[in-house]
Amino acid sequence: MDFPSFYLDHLAGGRLIIGLIASLHVLINHPLAVGAYPLLTWMEWWAHKNNRPDVDHLAYRITFVVFIVTTTVGAMTGVGIWLSTSIFAPFAIGSLLRVFFWGWFLEWLVFISEVALILWWFLSWKKADKPEKKRKHIKIG
Repeated sequence: MDFPSFYLDHLAGGRLIIGLIASLHVLINHPLAVGAYPLLTWMEWWAHKNNRPDVDHLAYRITFVVFIVTTTVGAMTGVGIWLSTSIFAPFAIGSLLRVFFWGWFLEWLVFISEVALILWWFLSWKKADKPEKKRKHIKIG
């Protein structure tokens, strides 16, 4: 993997671009993907426990927004990290791939599983209209 580096003098040699994209990815995607879904599951549980369909509907709508933001911004910036690193530091990404390939592969499998489960959880929300189905839906969340 002997690719030439693309060097930009006025942008810290491209390292600034990699850092900005990675920071945007971490600051927007990770709190929403990791922190919001347990909170939304708790909101759904609380709404079911206290018979508050308005709170349940609010949790459903927030879940829609969080899912759209995490999948679009997360996907664009995730690919942007790989693309910018491949352009500005091909030797570094090649070395990291040789060392951490299986770790990244497993992380990718976990990520795909997480997205599929969140999508399934969101799409099955309206079908959980009976108390038993709602309890099962909350357990999945």
